[in-house]
Amino acid sequence: MADVRRSRYLLFAALAFVLGACATQDARNASNAPAGSHAAQIDDVVTAFRDAGQFNGSVLVAEAGEVIYENGVGWANIEWEVPNTPDTKHRIGSVTKHFTSAIVLQLVEEGEIELDSPISTYLPGYPAEQGSKVTVHHLLNHTSGIPSYTGLPDFIQEQGRDPFTPDELIEVVWDMPLEFEPGTDWAYNNSGYFILGRIIENVTGEEYDDVLRERILEPFGLDDSGYDHNSEIQPHEASGYRHTMTGYEHAGYLDSSLPYAAGMMYSTVRDLYRWDRAMADGATPFQSMETKELWYTPGLAEYAYGWSVRDEQVGDDGPTVRVIEHGGGINGFNTAYVRYPDQQNMIALIDNTEGNPGAIAAQLARVLYDQPTEAPKPEISRVIAATIEEQGVTAGIEEYKRLRAEAPDDYDFSEAELNNLGYFLLRDGDAEAAIAVFTLNTEQYPDAFNTFDSLGEAYKETGQVELAIQNYERSLELNPGNANGRRMLAELGVEASEAEGLVLPAEVLERYVGDYELQPGFVISISRDGTRLLAQATGQPQLEVFAQTETRFFLREVAAQLEFHLEGDGPAVALTLFQNGREVRGARVE
Repeated sequence: MADVRRSRYLLFAALAFVLGACATQDARNASNAPAGSHAAQIDDVVTAFRDAGQFNGSVLVAEAGEVIYENGVGWANIEWEVPNTPDTKHRIGSVTKHFTSAIVLQLVEEGEIELDSPISTYLPGYPAEQGSKVTVHHLLNHTSGIPSYTGLPDFIQEQGRDPFTPDELIEVVWDMPLEFEPGTDWAYNNSGYFILGRIIENVTGEEYDDVLRERILEPFGLDDSGYDHNSEIQPHEASGYRHTMTGYEHAGYLDSSLPYAAGMMYSTVRDLYRWDRAMADGATPFQSMETKELWYTPGLAEYAYGWSVRDEQVGDDGPTVRVIEHGGGINGFNTAYVRYPDQQNMIALIDNTEGNPGAIAAQLARVLYDQPTEAPKPEISRVIAATIEEQGVTAGIEEYKRLRAEAPDDYDFSEAELNNLGYFLLRDGDAEAAIAVFTLNTEQYPDAFNTFDSLGEAYKETGQVELAIQNYERSLELNPGNANGRRMLAELGVEASEAEGLVLPAEVLERYVGDYELQPGFVISISRDGTRLLAQATGQPQLEVFAQTETRFFLREVAAQLEFHLEGDGPAVALTLFQNGREVRGARVE
């Protein structure tokens, strides 16, 4: 199975001190907050994630409309040791989408665009097969069915450095069949917002970035935000990095024409706060409250027009609050922008090392609503990587076993950790060490299909065909829905039959129907259609799941499994999702 490329990493030992020292200096003012105050607690959370090597960027938190904490952590530019600050400019990726949707709705108010008009009205050359069915409304809430260009196989890897005009990129997808009938399903779609950018240009007669500046940025004083053209120099802009197993490296180049209206803005956490305050003021940025309410009205998958909008319980025992938010990820940067309009609270985090600001935002929300927080755990893969580099793979494996026995709660020992390390070693050319690490993972997690799939891949790449076949077959025994294992076996000349799954009685399946919350804002909804069981995760299409046993199910489209937990004769009380080497349990909430 492909390696799990996550966004949270432990600091490489050589950089831990300098990054930590910089962050401590930057946090000086915030740390002077009164003991026990929300600001002091927020600083404790941010410091914990910094010390665990899981945050490098800018952060701002507002409570009741007022800034209570702002900070820069680590370096905006590692080479020159330029620190991050609350005024550092970062790319914000898909947070751009709600700015794009705001412009569209402004044009709707002015009578220039109609939400129910097909896109061919505004893009006359668009083929009728799609253009006559897909409306502006479908583009805004990801229900168009148009294939997302960022999801096309190898498109970004092979063409991400190439400049495209808007029309050239739209032509990449406009002849492709729709993935579903518009309005009947939901799938996150960068093509839709790219097309919206081109519609804005056609309607206004101006380029997208000029319209953005004239209609949003200048009127609302967002002086440190804009469209990030590769050719332009932006003062105080952070560089984007990837945090690998052995330190930092520059993020891959991405031509600024590709994200376009779907994700090419830069901003600061202070500008995001200014924008939050502007949106809290009456109908802003629209003429009427009706338009603003439409902007925030969720459709399928709780997605509105450029926003995810939902009611969410904070922590295990906290209040249920209204959340309006959007994340953003683009080469080198990840953003979390979370708004709680009823209480006028806001959290903005931008990480310029591809970190996981969403995980921090969830903990900061707990602080704001007086719920206990959970500290991040250092990732064992980073510790073992350093040992292998210095002393060899045998020493690394011995250290892993010792730490797991002596300090099982001090590190993240999840299945994904060794998987990530194994793939790092494999890409680094040390196949022998990679196989040793993957083998260790099969020993630690003998019931996990992904560990055997990964070991099979390592053997396949090193030409050890029989061992590769054995491990791929074992992965299919553990998860009959492992499509990757089936494909790899076919490449090795072994035909594996399609998994059908067990047929369970409807009364058994009915016990599993309900909603299961795996983390705040992420719910898996289980429904039944006769003797078919269906699962839909927040923000994702509905998929059929197939019975492997009476309580364990697999998916064909996604490398994942579900297990239901029963108590007595009643409905299931919880569900566990097995995916990407992780086990996440969620209690039944409905």
